Amino acid sequence: MEKLETTHDAKFSVETSLTGAAPGLKLEFKGNDAEKADLLFTYNHAAATVTGEFDISSLSSAKLSVLGGNGPVTAGASADVKISKSTVDSTTVNVGVGYTAPKQFFVGVRAEKNFANYSALASYNVNKDLTVVGKANYTGKDCGATFGAVYKCNPDTTIKTKVTTCGILSASLKQNFEKKFAVTASAELPSNLNSVKFGVNATLG
Repeated sequence: MEKLETTHDAKFSVETSLTGAAPGLKLEFKGNDAEKADLLFTYNHAAATVTGEFDISSLSSAKLSVLGGNGPVTAGASADVKISKSTVDSTTVNVGVGYTAPKQFFVGVRAEKNFANYSALASYNVNKDLTVVGKANYTGKDCGATFGAVYKCNPDTTIKTKVTTCGILSASLKQNFEKKFAVTASAELPSNLNSVKFGVNATLG
């Protein structure tokens, strides 16, 4: 047992896991004494990783995903099943595939919501300091694209820029200091300049 909690109204929740039942298999349970009882599993194999989640309390949902690859190619798929009155109410399927050339480029495509939405992503390493990226989306009615670049001025300074087909330009500058202290300044400018945004964020640790 990894976790046992109780609330102010004396309700209990528990999380526990089991390994060793089969090579590469891990079972998990997350539930409480009220309405939640989820059984999860992860199966790791040299060729792929399979995960699943089942609602064993009300038998209302089940999720399954698989991710695998061979050399530079990776592929994955997921399914989300909703169950009502012992029958399948809906099933949502997502699939994707990608190709990676180490230290050079990456391209990938993804189909979501039962092949209703599509997206494509590409990145290219111009050199060790500059990377350019692009993403396109198609939702059946609308389509859009985003293009960006990441430039590492030095080991402690990084500049990021992004522009969308909606006419929004954004940029950020991150500066790392000693003792894990970092400051990021950002700006966003729409094409009509009617709502310019600026921001500064500081993190420690």
